Amino acid sequence: MDRKYYWLTLVNSAKGGGSANLGPFPMTKDEVLDSCYFDVQPFQLVGFSTGKERDEMQQFLVTAPIPDIEAKWEALRPKLYSARTSCVSTPHGGR
Repeated sequence: MDRKYYWLTLVNSAKGGGSANLGPFPMTKDEVLDSCYFDVQPFQLVGFSTGKERDEMQQFLVTAPIPDIEAKWEALRPKLYSARTSCVSTPHGGR
């Protein structure tokens, strides 16, 4: 059975800046990909083991200065390859 994560969608739009949107409930990677609309712009999906971790990251991303965000993202990279966190990068127009 696939592991379920609490997802955070990261979008960087040239017109409106970035956003970090919370998924409504835990889903597997396939479930979250099947529920996404990909025709807007590229984005990343980051899945966290707990809703608390996801919520804290979202709050940080929408309030912190860019240099702090870059440093935190670099620190998160090793976790992206563990079972605690998952990351999916989506190209423009599909998965």
